[in-house]
Amino acid sequence: MIRDRIHLLLIEDNASDADLVRLWLSRNQDVQFELHWHCNMSAALASGDCEKCDVALLDLHLNEGSGLELLQRLRGACPLLPVVTLTRTAELKGGLSLLGHGAQDYLEKHLLEGRLLGRTLLFAATRGRLESELRDSERRFRRWFDNNLSGLFRCGGDGLVREANAKFAELLGYSSVPELLSAGARVDTLSSPSGVEPFPLQLTHRMGHVVSTKARIGELADGCRVGSVLPVAPAPKKSA
Repeated sequence: MIRDRIHLLLIEDNASDADLVRLWLSRNQDVQFELHWHCNMSAALASGDCEKCDVALLDLHLNEGSGLELLQRLRGACPLLPVVTLTRTAELKGGLSLLGHGAQDYLEKHLLEGRLLGRTLLFAATRGRLESELRDSERRFRRWFDNNLSGLFRCGGDGLVREANAKFAELLGYSSVPELLSAGARVDTLSSPSGVEPFPLQLTHRMGHVVSTKARIGELADGCRVGSVLPVAPAPKKSA
């Protein structure tokens, strides 16, 4: 039963090998592969297939180059595309070097067979999708964090602020987050004295005076604290 469809960018200058890959993948029972074959790197990059493919299978021995040079060229042009490489050597050091330069996996041509190929490409494409989703999630979180109307911060167990948003920096009188961090701003009270939240928290303004806030602070597994604060308006003076 077909559970998924994977668009594969195949860069292989040997037509017989490309036909063998096509045959093996056509027999896959778990995933339907749609092949986009190019016999050299230049044609693959000019085609625009990098944008619509889920994973690439790259022969590291092409007429126009070989080895890390080809991998780096593909990664440079398509940095988000997962790449599985085809090698002619079983040397572990060389394979680890490929992984260190961005390949998801590497396969030895002389040991290649259909089941291994399909599984490796499926895993690489799946990891690529998960990494893409994680990047999207991180971007959404960063937008929420940076644009939040509450002052948000993360500090160590010593109270030293390690990360904050613009609103938190503004509350303490700093023009930017980097300025706040370089000044060594601190949060001296890291938990509610009464156990009730939000609780009154006094922060020190860069000019030395006290900023009164209401805070919620939680502890992370690594001992760091994260918190949100809102300024408390001073109570109006009673008329005589």
